[in-house]
Amino acid sequence: FSAGTITANLTGAASLNVLKAGDTMTGNLNMASQTQVRFQDAAGGEYVGLNAPATIGTSYSVSLPSSAPTLGQVLQATAPTSLTWASIGGANTKTYYVSKGGSDSNDGSFASPFLTIRQAVSVANLVANILNPIVIKVGAGIFVENNSGGAITISADGISIIGSSSTGTIVVPTTLSNNLFNITTSNVFLCGFTIDAGSAGSTATGINIVAGFGMGAIQSLIFNRFGIGISINGTGTIPQIAIAANVASTNGTAISINNARVFVENSIVVGESLSNTLRSNIGFVVTGTNSLATLSGNALRLLNTGIITDGGANTRILSTSFDTTSTGVFCMGGSETSIVGSSFQVNDSSTVNIEAIDDVTHINV
Repeated sequence: FSAGTITANLTGAASLNVLKAGDTMTGNLNMASQTQVRFQDAAGGEYVGLNAPATIGTSYSVSLPSSAPTLGQVLQATAPTSLTWASIGGANTKTYYVSKGGSDSNDGSFASPFLTIRQAVSVANLVANILNPIVIKVGAGIFVENNSGGAITISADGISIIGSSSTGTIVVPTTLSNNLFNITTSNVFLCGFTIDAGSAGSTATGINIVAGFGMGAIQSLIFNRFGIGISINGTGTIPQIAIAANVASTNGTAISINNARVFVENSIVVGESLSNTLRSNIGFVVTGTNSLATLSGNALRLLNTGIITDGGANTRILSTSFDTTSTGVFCMGGSETSIVGSSFQVNDSSTVNIEAIDDVTHINV
């Protein structure tokens, strides 16, 4: 058959053909006999193919989500025919890794770790919740974290930061006038690393726990040379925190507790050296009528004041040793303090072991 120009109005099946160079279908596309839909790459002719299983018991269709996913989400069936983006939930735990050999452009996996804790926390904040806990594992080395624009803020429930060891992982802030960590949420666990402001010292706080925090724990940390090592402030929700086996050295105040319920045990708080006769460090400050602080089995040494209780707070001091402190326990402001099984050692004649300065403050020994 040979022809020149053919002019015609097509009707029927021929008018329903789909153009190869781009077109729109209004019906279903059926790929018979397990044939594939192939998506080719840009250059090499390689492709990714999709096809049906060899045998399907019952035909089915699923609808994709109506919105884009956030980082770390997966497709999850919410109905037999509907998919949605969801974080991995249940008993699963996602782990991100931070390493001196990593990069913040990596995905945080074991093979491709992040370089900074800030990046790992930023990613974890997007996906963590009480049913999807996130663990950030930080390797050995000194990690200089840029806090010039503000603290590293943990804002999602269920985030843990775990270092290689208390002395093997060291976190240093770049800006000494800003906090290093802010925590504004619950179920946070910090363990096994050092935060250190360096020889110049910081005027800010190492770990600042603020309103919105519920429950959490801090274990086996070393925090050195901050204005306040750990600050816990409850407003509305009363924080409940366990702090164990930590070492605080040469902080203005090691741990400040305001309107919170805190249990601190088996920790060491050390101030200035023996040669410094003008020691100005404070171990614990407990304030606020909603505060209940239990301090058990701790050792306080070389401090101006070991423990201050004020503002109607309730403090229980159990089996704690005070060594070379100018004032051991100082109480005021209608507070109540109980001291059981504690000792005061190597103090000179100017030392005051226990002091209360008003008649509405109670000390039980």
